[in-house]
Amino acid sequence: MELFTKTSSTFKLVSSLEKLRARRKNGVFPVEGVRIVTELLKTDFKIRFIIIEATTLKTITMEKVKELAIGRGVSVRYTDKQTFDKLANTKEPQGVIALAEFPERKKHIEKKGNYVFIEKCSNPGNLGTIIRTLDFFKYDGIILSPESVDPYSPKVVRSTMGSIFRLPIYENLEFDELKILAGKFGIKTYAFVPDNGEAMEKIDEKDNFLLVFGPETGSLPQKITNKCDMGVTITGNENTESLNLSVAVSIAAFHFCKS
Repeated sequence: MELFTKTSSTFKLVSSLEKLRARRKNGVFPVEGVRIVTELLKTDFKIRFIIIEATTLKTITMEKVKELAIGRGVSVRYTDKQTFDKLANTKEPQGVIALAEFPERKKHIEKKGNYVFIEKCSNPGNLGTIIRTLDFFKYDGIILSPESVDPYSPKVVRSTMGSIFRLPIYENLEFDELKILAGKFGIKTYAFVPDNGEAMEKIDEKDNFLLVFGPETGSLPQKITNKCDMGVTITGNENTESLNLSVAVSIAAFHFCKS
């Protein structure tokens, strides 16, 4: 078994992918961890290659990962623990990294359905949790405005626990353009505002809707709320500060899909 080192082209490529520019230039993003790499190998995503830390091959779990990769015709490369740890993006590496090719970038929704739009989402952990939540509740996609965090950054990908391979992601879509598309498909738009909106529990909407949220650091711009069909407020303890974005989206996603 030949092991690559820190001077190899493989090491240089993978280590560069921490940066957005390198991910876009090379057309791949890293996926790290046994569970999420296993999830990836079960999808139809194209995979450039996977890296396995050689000593982990002694475990049954990693042998299964290797078998899945070989079964799909994916190239497997090996390295030593010291080199792997330099590439890993986690504090306790599990010994496997895959380089997945980007799916076809989606910008425009093309059908009716249930969606969430976020204006300038900036926290990778929040975005990963939201993607995982929307996948769980079987939403048709998440839509991100320009200036949002890259959904294929290592922290976002890791936080999704594999949901990023299933939930359609629409990037760099301005709300004005989205509103036109929503009208075309008869999608009703709900702007989530901290107060003075319709109490969410009073809304009985089961299908074909768009839930619109502002950034972590502030409310939705008035120019967006004014263009939505209705303002909605999640009611709770008035003495408590506003909800974390991922928590608010999760509560709303559950209510609307179960109403």
